[in-house]
This record gives sequence, structure tokens and C-alpha cells, in this order.
Amino acid sequence: MRNRVRSFNCPTNGFTIRQTGNRWAIRIKGLEPFIVKSIPEGKIKEIRVIQTNRRVVIQFVVEKEIEVTPSNAPFVGIDLGIESLITLSNGKKIPCKKRKLERQKESQRKLLVNARNGSKQKWSNSYKKPLKLHSKECQTVKERVLGFIHMLTSEIVSKYPNLVIEDSRITNMVKNKKLARRI
Repeated sequence: MRNRVRSFNCPTNGFTIRQTGNRWAIRIKGLEPFIVKSIPEGKIKEIRVIQTNRRVVIQFVVEKEIEVTPSNAPFVGIDLGIESLITLSNGKKIPCKKRKLERQKESQRKLLVNARNGSKQKWSNSYKKPLKLHSKECQTVKERVLGFIHMLTSEIVSKYPNLVIEDSRITNMVKNKKLARRI
């Protein structure tokens, strides 16, 4: 089974937010209330609810004023690479952790194939169980990768407000058969 993702957007008039102690209750018409630890600052324009195999994620679209960075703030250039995830212009390299996670995912995939071959009937409970385990593992890997990227980008933006990013033509680079998978 593939990871099923269901999502919907809720405009401003479709939800209410109330604070209860140190938590926030978000009520959306037709659904049970969601309890969250914090909400972003600014005027909330829209809420997006995303349901995956493992959990429900709530995203906020917020209207907020952006501070202009001073012209004397430090600059850094970012080069996307194959051997390292990114290389900064000051020489710092950030290694790619995705390959390690992909190896874990590959081992789970092998277990999945072996379990499928062992079950007698297609779509029986013994057939579905490894599928669910595999989809959970895929979701875990995806969340770890996205969490790492989010942490990395937040760290870079906080240190260097002015960024220069390499302009690469990815579609042309993917045509190279030897590098396509890594790119």
C-alpha cells in the first residue's frame, strides 16, 4: 500500500481558535477539535490539515510583516552537491544523511518482498501487515529527512540573512545516466 495522504484547506471563516491553558484548541466545522501546543504569530489566513498514515499535521498560512536585512549583514553562497549535501562559500560542508536513511528503507523493502512471497492469499491479513510496516518506515524516513532539512535551513538563515544560491539546470543534469539518481 502506498502512503495515503489526505488534505484539505480551511479558509478564515471555517475555523475558530481558542486558548485553553497553555494549549490551543482549533475547531473546524464538521470535525473534532485539534489541540496544538502553539500557533504562529500574525494574522492566520488559512489552515491546511494533512492526514498521513501516522499522524495529522496542521499548517498555518499567516500574514506577517518581514524585516528588511541591513546591507552590512554577512553573505554566504550555497552550492548544492553530490558528495556533500551543500557546501557554503566559507568552506563549510554539510554531509548528506539521506543515503543512510535510504539504506534503512531498502532493507525494509527487502523484508516486504520476502513477506509478500510467504503469504498465501493476496490482500490477506498476513499480506497487509508488512505493507503497513513498510509504509510507516517510509513515512519515518521522509519525516527524518524533512526534519533535517528544516533544521539546516533554519540554522543557515539565522546565521546568514543574505543568501546566494547556485542556479543549476536540474532537468539537463538528470539526463546524465550516471548522476541522475544522486541528483
